[in-house]
Amino acid sequence: LAQPPGPRARRAPGAGWRGWRVTDFCWMGVGACATRLLADFGAEVIRIEDRNRLDMPRRLPIYKGDPRTYGEEDANPDPNKGGLFNNYNRNKLGVTINMRSPKGRALTDRLIASSSVVTENFAPGVMERWGLTFERLKELSPQVIFARMSGFGHSGPHAAYRSYGPIVQAVSGISHISGLPGLEPSGWGLSYMDNEAAFFNASALLTAIYHRNITGEGPRSTFRPSRRGSTCSVRSCWTSR
Repeated sequence: LAQPPGPRARRAPGAGWRGWRVTDFCWMGVGACATRLLADFGAEVIRIEDRNRLDMPRRLPIYKGDPRTYGEEDANPDPNKGGLFNNYNRNKLGVTINMRSPKGRALTDRLIASSSVVTENFAPGVMERWGLTFERLKELSPQVIFARMSGFGHSGPHAAYRSYGPIVQAVSGISHISGLPGLEPSGWGLSYMDNEAAFFNASALLTAIYHRNITGEGPRSTFRPSRRGSTCSVRSCWTSR
């Protein structure tokens, strides 16, 4: 695999992020949609899954020829059938690795050693249990960029809380300001913040890549969707006045 370019190296027109490899532990929407953008720009994104716990969008609609409401899971899905998963993970490669086994950990180490970026959006503590701290990643790939995308970050009073998009929407106040005037809040029928925050996650990743191109140093990036949700909520309240 071609190594990423050095500081201020010129790229051919249309080359995008070709030559960058991303080890992608992300699942659900907020992480998967962010790394999807890198894949769209030409990066080689390798999506890691656990065969015993497939990503939830594989079990959710949209399924061709099988109409069901969003959120109505299929307990035994065809893993390649889910339109939602295929949308979130277009242009990516995929591999299943058992991170509970020494063989799986060793395989992951080899993959990270040949990668420029590592991404994850687990609850805090998961990567640490696997021994994949930022310090360990830098031992494997000295210029690696480590992007983390948990709902409430990895520090502060709410760091231990787990979340999905609808939780972030409620905590940040977006659900409260939804609906029609004079009626109770209606909430959102979609995981809006998963998609909204994903674009900012991707922007943070691209900024980190730009920083590495200039300085040669791979930074650690932590993004909190809850903080972005609060910004959206305040902005919506202000513009509605």
